[in-house]
Order: sequence, then structure tokens, then C-alpha cells
Amino acid sequence: MRARTLSLGILAYSAFMLYLSGANLLRHMDVANLPLTIETNALESLVMQLTLLVLLLVGVIAKAWEG
Repeated sequence: MRARTLSLGILAYSAFMLYLSGANLLRHMDVANLPLTIETNALESLVMQLTLLVLLLVGVIAKAWEG
């Protein structure tokens, strides 16, 4: 039961990070303005994308380590 709860939590975290990454990428390319996006310049956008990528990789590594 505990492993299943942990697994669902990691999947939810990864899905949210993936949404944020995709939403900010679409916002930066002026394709769509989705919720939870902010207007940034090029350098801030790069830093934000790299941060979200690192946070997404943390979720992936946690899922691999848990299983």
C-alpha cells in the first residue's frame, strides 16, 4: 500500500512538472498562453526550462529508484 501511494505521488509530481515545462515552452514560443505561465525574456525562460527539466528528472529518478 505504501509503495503504491509513493508511486502515485511521484507520477502526479512528474505530470505536474511536465505540464509546467510544456506550458512555459508554449508560452515562450507564443503558441498558447496556458495557466501557470509567466512572461519572461529569453534568459529567464532558459533558466526556467532548465530548472523544470531538473525537477522533472528528479521525479523520473525517484520513480526508477522506487521501483
